[in-house]
Amino acid sequence: MTTEAKVGAFVLAGLILLGWAIFLLGDVSLQRHYQMTVYFDDVSGLPKKSVVKLNGVEVGKVKDITLEGNKARVDLAIQMGVKIYKDAKFRIASTSIIGSKFLAIEQGESSEGEPSEGS
Repeated sequence: MTTEAKVGAFVLAGLILLGWAIFLLGDVSLQRHYQMTVYFDDVSGLPKKSVVKLNGVEVGKVKDITLEGNKARVDLAIQMGVKIYKDAKFRIASTSIIGSKFLAIEQGESSEGEPSEGS
């Protein structure tokens, strides 16, 4: 193998490893999501990228947390196809007494309908 071929193979392997690391460590997802926004009085201990669970099943992630007026605005990325009804209840939960926090959704009634995209 020539020196140029060795250098080319090394560079290619490096680019593949870099892409893999960005995919694993970054916020890259192959699943399609829709955005939903919820408001809380207090989101202490809930970091960005926290898991969102519906009936104990992971259905999304916390994308951003900002202050809007005197409320904490929490933007969520929810997997396409997951229906969350208008009367659903959102709460911050913990995996254990000292465990990490996540956003738990208690599904509402289908008779209340679904919120509009981005609401």
